[in-house]
Amino acid sequence: MAMLFLSISASAYDFEVDGIAYNILSATSLNCEVACVIDPTQTYVTIPETVEYRNREFKVVQIGAGSFLNSQVEAISLPESIITIESSAFEGSKINVIELPKQLTNIKDRAFFNSNIKTLRLDFTSQCEIGRNAFSDCDSLRTVCVGENVLLHKHNFNSDGDRMYGVFKRNANLLKVDIEGTVKVLPAYTFHDCHSLQSINILGTVDDLEGCAWTEALDTLNVAGHVNNLGTSPYGHNDATIPCRTLRIMGSVTNCNGPFTNSLTYADLNGEIGYLGGFIGCSMIEEVIMPNTITSIEGFKNCTSLKSVVLSESISSLEDRMFEGCISLRDLTIPPNVRIVKTGWPWSATGDMGSGDLVVWELTSLTISQNSENNLISFASRGTDTGCRLRELL
Repeated sequence: MAMLFLSISASAYDFEVDGIAYNILSATSLNCEVACVIDPTQTYVTIPETVEYRNREFKVVQIGAGSFLNSQVEAISLPESIITIESSAFEGSKINVIELPKQLTNIKDRAFFNSNIKTLRLDFTSQCEIGRNAFSDCDSLRTVCVGENVLLHKHNFNSDGDRMYGVFKRNANLLKVDIEGTVKVLPAYTFHDCHSLQSINILGTVDDLEGCAWTEALDTLNVAGHVNNLGTSPYGHNDATIPCRTLRIMGSVTNCNGPFTNSLTYADLNGEIGYLGGFIGCSMIEEVIMPNTITSIEGFKNCTSLKSVVLSESISSLEDRMFEGCISLRDLTIPPNVRIVKTGWPWSATGDMGSGDLVVWELTSLTISQNSENNLISFASRGTDTGCRLRELL
């Protein structure tokens, strides 16, 4: 048994150079990977781009699985020759300073899980796939910057429905995320249980920002770049929300789907927006001013604190019951070219209004810009006090 143990230990790596152990990946291509650091007390390590073994030069292309597992290394310098960081390579390590090579194509599952990394920049020359829980449970992580060519792994559910595999799951002290490059999908539960996350700033482009990409209410979601779909429902889950207190769209959003949660208190919509939705039930928001790029809206049903709405001049029609339950709404500005649905009393308060009603509780200021002859505003007869007040306003 002792001889067998010694044999296994001796073959744990293929060769060693300057205190770093390596495994040969290909004797033909002369590629190798880092296997481990021989001295467990080392705190700073420099990985060379090439190493010589038996009069042959090997290229270091990979950080091997578990190579720095629970190690004392605090800082590491990696060469641009590295294209893969294998599973659990730095899991549980004290690593806190690392600059990731731009040539990386894979950062595999749990690569930096529970490490001491403090800041992180992901920016690559070609597509780099980030694996499950690659940067999860990193309590020292404060900021994340996502540059170009980043493919974030989508979450999975276990048999109990637990959100298992968010790339940045449970980073308890993560404060800020900047997305500077082009990201195809920001998947649901990417930032699950990041309780301290304050802001996500989209400075580049996100094609699909899935609902529940984070699960705690941000202070600010800032869109200064472009989002094609802001809020998509992954795997058909109806609870896929966009929780934030302040929404700022200064760039452009093709489809603002939401749904936003009742934590939303302020929306600054000065950018270019095509479709505006997701505000139903946002009970804390008080004012909405729409940019004139918006051509279609879902409505503001049950936005109980909403006091003032200025509609976009590009909107041509208002849909059924779009202000139902807006009990605080007092000021509504309707621009030219808006066609209001004719089937029923559009603005009244309560009661059985029919399927085609636009409902407002006690509107006291209704501004309707000059409409063309082809447009129609219809108010059905109703003998309520609210209805009388509205007729007086008109």
